Amino acid sequence: MKKIRIAFIVLFILAGCSNKEDTNQQTSNDNESKLNVLIQQNEELKKQLEERPNLPSTQLKETLNLSIRIIQAMNNLDFNYLETVIDSNVAIDHEKKAFIFENGYEQNFLNVDYSILEYRFHHLENNVITVGFGQHNIAIYFEFSQKDGQYLLNSLITN
Repeated sequence: MKKIRIAFIVLFILAGCSNKEDTNQQTSNDNESKLNVLIQQNEELKKQLEERPNLPSTQLKETLNLSIRIIQAMNNLDFNYLETVIDSNVAIDHEKKAFIFENGYEQNFLNVDYSILEYRFHHLENNVITVGFGQHNIAIYFEFSQKDGQYLLNSLITN
């Protein structure tokens, strides 16, 4: 009887060990397949990054300066200057002191303090250059499109 018990115990131990090896092998295969998927996604992202158009320094400089001039014009209520730098999809409401965009969105003129204004980013996508600024916890995004060799404001968004 003792021999039968010992034989069953040994059999259960061996069965348990072989099952763990199968589980470890399956986990290893799952990890390898996940790793291969991640490597493939990484390669695709690298290709997309290489295909992304660069923002030439002249465009960067021109749109950054234009953003600062627009901020100054809003601070000084220089409607004449603002009328020259807006796209055809933008109107200015002189009474409300606001931009009115084609989609019905209205953006009041900003009163920006230069001492706390910080530049955050430039982004080029679909021939639209976005320039981002911040003032404390406020984000300010200017979007420019180029028409007839001149950059024009076609959107101004704040949070």
